[in-house]
Amino acid sequence: SSVGAPGLDLTNRQLAGFTGLGSLVLKSSDAIDFYGSVALGSSSTDVTLDANALIGHADALTGAPAAVRIAAANLLFQNSSGVAPSHDVAQDGDLSASVSNLTFGVGTKAILGFSATTFSVAQTVSGIGTGELDVAGKTTISAATISAAAAATIHPRNVLRLPGMLPSRRRCRR
Repeated sequence: SSVGAPGLDLTNRQLAGFTGLGSLVLKSSDAIDFYGSVALGSSSTDVTLDANALIGHADALTGAPAAVRIAAANLLFQNSSGVAPSHDVAQDGDLSASVSNLTFGVGTKAILGFSATTFSVAQTVSGIGTGELDVAGKTTISAATISAAAAATIHPRNVLRLPGMLPSRRRCRR
């Protein structure tokens, strides 16, 4: 519960009502904030999160840390507003996404307020368009394939783990 925060509030019960949808788009001119325990999407739904940040907060009523679970056939995280994230929040709780395909789209975006972020991707993680992703906390991405367009970058603040990925023999230019 966000208790008094401006914007649209959706409860887990309301979010559960969206599970039969073919696609779900949540768009914000700023951030999408998650309070406490949240379950979003289903394995048959395409989910688009269009905001400059995904932010986890403790539940305002219980104090429980954020525990966000996202399920989707295809998950797109982009920031089409062009407004850069400028949030500073404590890292507590965790975000996990279990999806078939994960795409990081255009714009500068951040994942904040989570001490751990895990993406379990059955098929492909891709970066498209010009954009950046800043992830606070430990970040784990498990996927069969990871690809990115030339202008797409990922900036983990702490540790980025790519289980099962072999290091490239080519040297990266700095």
